[in-house]
Amino acid sequence: MFCFYDNDSFFYFFYRVNMKQIKPFIILTCIVFASVLNATPNEDAIVNYNNLSCTIENGKLIKSYSLSITIYNRRGEDNTRFVIPFEGNQKILNLNAYITDINGNIIQKLKKKEITTSNAFSYGSLYEDNYVSRFVLRNNYYPYTIYVSYEIEYDEFFYIADWTPEYNYNYKTLNSTLELTIPKDYKINFHQVNVNDPTILEDAGSNTIKYTWNAEYSEVFMSEIYCPEIEELVPVVQVVPINFKYEINGTQSSWDDYGKWKIDLTQNLLDLPANEKVKINLIIDSIDDRTEKIRKLYEYLQENTRYINISLGTGGLKPYPANYVAYNKYGDCKALSNYMKALLNYAGISSSFAYVNSGKEKCTINKEFPSQQFNHVLLAVPNAEDTIWLECTNKNYPAGYFGTSTQNHEVLLVGDSEIALTKIPALDSVDVLNSSNISVILSISGRDKYKMKNKYRGAKYEALTSIKNLTDKKFQENLIFEIIPLNDILIENWEIENTHSDSACMQVISEFTSSSTLKKYGEEYLLKPHGIYIPDFEKPEKRKLPVRINYPIVNFDTISYTIPFGHQISHAPENIEIDSEYGTYSYSVDYMDDKVIISRSITLNCGEYPLSLYPHFYNFIEQVRISEAKNSFLIK
Repeated sequence: MFCFYDNDSFFYFFYRVNMKQIKPFIILTCIVFASVLNATPNEDAIVNYNNLSCTIENGKLIKSYSLSITIYNRRGEDNTRFVIPFEGNQKILNLNAYITDINGNIIQKLKKKEITTSNAFSYGSLYEDNYVSRFVLRNNYYPYTIYVSYEIEYDEFFYIADWTPEYNYNYKTLNSTLELTIPKDYKINFHQVNVNDPTILEDAGSNTIKYTWNAEYSEVFMSEIYCPEIEELVPVVQVVPINFKYEINGTQSSWDDYGKWKIDLTQNLLDLPANEKVKINLIIDSIDDRTEKIRKLYEYLQENTRYINISLGTGGLKPYPANYVAYNKYGDCKALSNYMKALLNYAGISSSFAYVNSGKEKCTINKEFPSQQFNHVLLAVPNAEDTIWLECTNKNYPAGYFGTSTQNHEVLLVGDSEIALTKIPALDSVDVLNSSNISVILSISGRDKYKMKNKYRGAKYEALTSIKNLTDKKFQENLIFEIIPLNDILIENWEIENTHSDSACMQVISEFTSSSTLKKYGEEYLLKPHGIYIPDFEKPEKRKLPVRINYPIVNFDTISYTIPFGHQISHAPENIEIDSEYGTYSYSVDYMDDKVIISRSITLNCGEYPLSLYPHFYNFIEQVRISEAKNSFLIK
């Protein structure tokens, strides 16, 4: 569970927050001096080994971590800060860390006073029973090698190991080992990807079995636009106990058994205070339509609660009771979903928890590996011929909108007695359509006058609704400047608003002026419309990873230019349509009185395209770029 420090990446407006996960890091014992000789001169740092050893004894799990990193220059020092996470009922044991020079001599040891321990508050968290110990090991003379080792003991656990060899995706790991020692009669299930089968040794004397996996991270993967998550490309081994105790006894022998444990864990959590029942009655007594009841109760949840993380003990899996949320008006995804379930239950409407891996590019569940594969929960409400999915942590989504981070994801449904694997619907082209409607009064020598209405759906809607509700006017005004694809603009009016309270669509309306779009071109004027958004894909010779587009990318623009009095179009681009298996592009020009109207659209189809098809995919993108480059007018 080492974690190198890394600034959280907040991608402005259109991009989601992508925070690195803390994960166990594991290492193989080797001769470090030989590792130094094997390193290439242009590497800033290299992980010599990253090992994890898991031992189950007397019902307890002991994890032993060991790590060695060689630092070659200042650029490699992002690996010299360490974070060790642990829970409140655990302790870090036998922590040992030191630095050696190139000859293997110990030149610096970690002192106890250099370790700081604090509560691991995460963004949006009220309280967590999670802690971190931090320290820095650094030297002024290169190269030097850092060694870190420690143990953590677990009394209760439902996961034994979730192991990958890499320590930092930006640096190679020469060797990594996962060792697992268990009693012979102890039942486990494991899942492995991109790694050889383990060696298995039985020790008759100790009546134990030892599994050993070896791997390396020799090819450094750099993230590319619309690529699979790097975690899917590296070796992975996951190990779980078949039978476990986590507050209550459970088993992971099948999804039904695991679901029953979830049901038992969430028993007797739906009671509501008397005053809350009075409020619900006032909401639903005059409503006969079932769907409208669901919508009104969901709006009540949104208006009267807020999302905040609370993690204590089994708080990571067990929701707080509905009466707790009713009184305190906050909760995490589990607590708010449970509270919403209680509201519906009181209204006579059944619902199920929908456990999902939110935000991940990989949206499938490993059905052969019953286990905790989820980081989020929604509520699924059966309704006539379909299901209403309720994202209970968001105060702005309309009822039934589940978002881009969970669309098309497989989920585990757990109701009062129902346990089933199913899938959240996929967002279609209409759900993610982003459009703009722009009218421009052109000027020969002065400033052009613009009126622009942009409508955003999908991921951009999600980002914009948060910005609208969580930021001040100044931030939002700065955002308008980012949205407008022109320089030298003077904004006169702007507004960010929902198109409708029940619609997952935000719009930005703005009026502004800009320096003249018309450029003198001999005796005529050149009009070059700004380009439509095209993702900046790498050239085929530079692309290393396949393309994965989880839902369609759809953009549609309409631009109306009013031609200056006394002038007319002397040359216009031809209409064009491009249709391929990867997407479509169209461009058309119409005329109305003194106006020229441009309509254009681009769609990238969802799908996964291997590297062998990438040149064909890129060819489509290049055709669109070339067509956009030709879209110029001459005015005389």
